[in-house]
Amino acid sequence: MRPGRPSRRRPARAGSSARAAAQQLLRRRSEGVTQRVLTQAPRRLGRNGMIQRKALPTSPVGVGYSLTALGESLRGPFKRLYTWTVEHSEEIQNAQRAYDNRADA
Repeated sequence: MRPGRPSRRRPARAGSSARAAAQQLLRRRSEGVTQRVLTQAPRRLGRNGMIQRKALPTSPVGVGYSLTALGESLRGPFKRLYTWTVEHSEEIQNAQRAYDNRADA
């Protein structure tokens, strides 16, 4: 913006910049993931009892998610899976390279 010119931006609502930043971060991290998947995944997790959806009293209305007791019970298995993946990351990357370099790929 040049000095002396009025800003064309609308004034930010309370919390809107934080929400916009979070949405932008999610978009960057989920590159290649469609909006449909981002909508369906929480619905499936809710249907399976893993998460609980809660409407937030914001304008526009926001949505928050939290793990249920059943969802919390997955922390241990997921942590072990994450640890295994980190420990075997070099082997996994080597396997990916070998697969990608196959003649029939």
